[in-house]
Amino acid sequence: MKKFENRPFAIVGVNVDTERTKAKQYLSQKKISWPSFWDNEDGPINRQWNVRGYPTAYLIDHNGIILGQFLFDDKGVVLLGPGAGRKAADVIAEQIQKAEKAGK
Repeated sequence: MKKFENRPFAIVGVNVDTERTKAKQYLSQKKISWPSFWDNEDGPINRQWNVRGYPTAYLIDHNGIILGQFLFDDKGVVLLGPGAGRKAADVIAEQIQKAEKAGK
């Protein structure tokens, strides 16, 4: 995800492991480089962002608007919604390009 640095977007994740150490281990093992919020399944982030599964990443623009929600498997393949069956990095890149063309 380094290729998205210095652009007016952020990629963040949500994690609900019962222990923060497990969450940190997972992020390290999977080489997830974006920030990941730690919450519980009934927590405010999960409720407000409508988290449907894990791992989930969000593409957020410079105004704080969520442009995309990406639920993917351990291989980085999107499981639900637009882009299902494709690599999450490719789908996120397309969303960024689309938002940039729209002037967001």
